[in-house]
Amino acid sequence: MRAARIEDFLPEPPGWTVDVQGLFESFPWMSKLIGVTQDAIHHGEGTLEKHLVLVLEALVGSAEFRSLSAEDRLVSFAAALLHDVCKPETWALDEEGRITNKGHSRMGANEARQILWRAGWPFHMRERVCAIIAVHQVPFWLIEREQWRADLAVVSTSLVVENRLLAIQAEADARGRVCPDRERLIENVELYREACRDLGCYDRPFAFHNDHSRLQYFRSPDAKRPDVKLHDTTDEGFTVSIMSGMPGSGKSTWRDRERQAGGLVAGQPVVSMDQIRFAAGTKPTDDQGRVQQEALRQAREHLAARRSFVWDGVNLDWQRRQPLASLCLDYGARTRFVYVETSADRLFSQNEARKAQVPQSVMQRMLRKWEPPTAVECHTVERVLPTNGALTLNVHLQSAHHP
Repeated sequence: MRAARIEDFLPEPPGWTVDVQGLFESFPWMSKLIGVTQDAIHHGEGTLEKHLVLVLEALVGSAEFRSLSAEDRLVSFAAALLHDVCKPETWALDEEGRITNKGHSRMGANEARQILWRAGWPFHMRERVCAIIAVHQVPFWLIEREQWRADLAVVSTSLVVENRLLAIQAEADARGRVCPDRERLIENVELYREACRDLGCYDRPFAFHNDHSRLQYFRSPDAKRPDVKLHDTTDEGFTVSIMSGMPGSGKSTWRDRERQAGGLVAGQPVVSMDQIRFAAGTKPTDDQGRVQQEALRQAREHLAARRSFVWDGVNLDWQRRQPLASLCLDYGARTRFVYVETSADRLFSQNEARKAQVPQSVMQRMLRKWEPPTAVECHTVERVLPTNGALTLNVHLQSAHHP
């Protein structure tokens, strides 16, 4: 029997009916929401599942939602369905005894990524859903922030998902609750829409002058405007290709293939975390400090010589990638992330076949940090995604493209 899919529950005209019972019965990750209490002031409607039902009804009842394409409706519906999926894990009481859920947006984006990945969703649709979840509360408070912080939020979001879809989600989230400031939240969402339109990125990515201007803006958004026009001083002949992806995803296979004559990194040296780990006799479960230090030593040697090279490592989250990208930029190199992904079944089977097999406990810990690189972080992102069982470079992302 085929497993239930979110697509099966997408409300359609003319009835636009939300099958609440079917949703809760079909997905285990929804059952954990039942009975979870919320802050009485911000959520007078009561438990988390009551809020979720009201949000879904508000979303589906929206004329803007109904006017979307079928794909965009599915993205919006899935984002609404999963936007609070990690509130149970982040539930806590503050010093005043009020319920808080700090960090539930980012954690929820990660859990949604795993859920949709295992369900076989296409990368570009999955990541749009996750992008909405990660920042779904931003439209509520944007108007209250400093101008540069507001610009940063609007512009960075536009590179990973349309701000239009985020605004639709935020308005449904505001309407799907009982609270004293409900109308203010709805007004703030409309002000968010206006801020996006003012910057020209409500339904499209912000148009940066060039890749270098984009990257330098994100390095110091408090000191630069998004429309800054900088001359690109970097050289295509001096590019660091930074691999990103889970162990067993096919990074090394793709790297070795591309290093052959005619490949994107033909003949370039490789700084390989796996090779350094193997030479040092370090296990994946051991402390990785010395491995990291040796990798950085090799990287600095190549950078000082202005020599293009490949950094082959997991680099799953922004915190891990950002220092490396900054190091390369400090030496004047162009930064290029090559992200490799495969299906869940293939990932775990390929990991089991590796000589340096990564324990399941470590794999699960890595998945909890999983955030594919975006155009916020580097000059270019190239994605190697599975097509008919083979890894194929099928997306070259610059500032003018969504996932």
